[in-house]
Amino acid sequence: MTTLKTCESAPPLDLPLVGGGRWRLDQQRPTGYTLVVFYRGLHCPRCKNQLMELNSKLDALSEVGVGSVVAVSGATPTGRP
Repeated sequence: MTTLKTCESAPPLDLPLVGGGRWRLDQQRPTGYTLVVFYRGLHCPRCKNQLMELNSKLDALSEVGVGSVVAVSGATPTGRP
């Protein structure tokens, strides 16, 4: 496993967006940290609750330096893993 260090280039992470296009970690330039959350999919009740809780804490995360939050689903476009 690679240990990430401050001021080093981000590892490659290229993801499709729900509305089209792509999101690439190495192209992000947030004003603070980027939080990437991986979850199984909205079919999972625990994941759904975790995402709702995360959404309710976006302001608090911003206050502590998180400039960008990305949620990555492991589900297929049909909604299942």
